[in-house]
Amino acid sequence: MDAAGLDWIQYEYQQADTTTLETRMAAGDAPDLIYVYPELAQPWAARNQLVSLTPHIDADPDWKADVEAFIPSMNAGYTYNGELYALTTAAEAECCSFNPDRFAAKGVDSPSAVGAEAFTLEKFREMNCAIADDEMGGYFGHMEFNQGLGDIVACFGGQYFSEDGTQALLNTPEFVAAVEYVAGMVADGCAIDGIQSTRDGQWVAAALANQLCATVIAGDWAWGWAHKTQLEAGEFQPEMFYIPSGPAGRIPIAHSAGVALYASTSNMDAGLAFMKFGFTKEFQEVAAQMYEVAPQFPARTDAADPIFDNELLPAFFTELFEGSIPSPFTPVINPYPLYGYMYDMWADIFKGNDTRPIQEVQDEMNERVQRDLDDAAFFM
Repeated sequence: MDAAGLDWIQYEYQQADTTTLETRMAAGDAPDLIYVYPELAQPWAARNQLVSLTPHIDADPDWKADVEAFIPSMNAGYTYNGELYALTTAAEAECCSFNPDRFAAKGVDSPSAVGAEAFTLEKFREMNCAIADDEMGGYFGHMEFNQGLGDIVACFGGQYFSEDGTQALLNTPEFVAAVEYVAGMVADGCAIDGIQSTRDGQWVAAALANQLCATVIAGDWAWGWAHKTQLEAGEFQPEMFYIPSGPAGRIPIAHSAGVALYASTSNMDAGLAFMKFGFTKEFQEVAAQMYEVAPQFPARTDAADPIFDNELLPAFFTELFEGSIPSPFTPVINPYPLYGYMYDMWADIFKGNDTRPIQEVQDEMNERVQRDLDDAAFFM
């Protein structure tokens, strides 16, 4: 206890890549608290390597009330077979960030000027082609499974995996249409290589901040990072808007980072006490205040007063979460190892190295992913 009567939490931070951490969990030697993403928490929960919080939440009315105050998609991303396994400590809504000066210089209406109803994938392509030139191309930022391409796939009505995570859906008409959309923009010079998240070796937020790109589809963290790094210099003020809508409507993706409790922890009571505290409004308010330092959004909107009071986000920001789906995941295996060849295959399309029809490429990709899914399920 300190002079203010506060009981401080002391912990030792251990940095480890996913493979190392999985090896440590299998050996029973993992840290008590583990930093997770939805796509990591799902397979670890399936292997009983994380503590299910649901029995403890159901037995504690105060904890249960705090959990119910969370944005639904935040908890959904960490729920496996109806059980909640992690606490959301940082969250983001997918959005379109852009350089308004670039649009003004080209005499093109920006996304916010066009308005949500008219901001479609067709309009997004049109405006990117209109502002693209040798100095600054249209830009797809962070083309990962959960951002950029994931948003476009969702807006076409597609998804990466079946709901139970056992079937790859990378060659459905909807998914193929999304890849064709991106490839068409690249071929027309309206976007740079769609798989690369950087231009001139800079990551997506830096590319926006340094005005190397005009538009970025990514989480609000990209807007926040660019906004803060450029605010003092006053070079320009990046803006943020909804992602474009597609044939299936506007379906933003909610992505998050969180903390889970290792199933074999020797400090179960302390770990559960921390997890319960993390769901409180007070803890989440600290996350909101941290937005001014490190872009992130608390998992419950009633704890976001500092963000809204300081007008750090557009007024429509919370609407980005409504109707959003948790980032794509599979509860069968950790999908990270799969995406290496997926990135390579898409890069070959966008660079013009693979001239086959998109359907043929996606059929091959789907077959490879399905084989990996089946092999992983065999060992579960």
